[in-house]
Amino acid sequence: MTRVNIDELLPHRGRMQLVDDVIRVDSNTAITASVVSEEWPLCGHNGVNSMILIELMAQTAGICFGWKAHQKGGDVTEGMGWLVGIKHARFHRETIPIGRRIITEFQKGFDFENYHEVLGQANMDGTPIGEIHLQIMEAENQSP
Repeated sequence: MTRVNIDELLPHRGRMQLVDDVIRVDSNTAITASVVSEEWPLCGHNGVNSMILIELMAQTAGICFGWKAHQKGGDVTEGMGWLVGIKHARFHRETIPIGRRIITEFQKGFDFENYHEVLGQANMDGTPIGEIHLQIMEAENQSP
């Protein structure tokens, strides 16, 4: 697979860009890697709250949707909006230690026009630490 430039696929920058590396991406799946940082939102004395896995899943989904749009020649970092709902989230730990590597796996589920359901799992050291089922509504691209 060709090296993926995350900045071309996600609008997130600075401390809100949680994905460090794209391991694999195609039009229906994505696998990303992230190293937990003290700069991340939801960071406390004992690590990062596991709710951050929801944002990791949303960004991994964004990588997949962005990759598909990028393949068609579109600019995916400007003008698009997304509305995300949490259909189900299950966390296996309260916090994630700083410096640990998280692998987030995403798969498209149900699709209808600009509505999508996505399923995913986050793993640390090969052990599941969260399962997340998101609902994503793609905003219609509105020209000025």
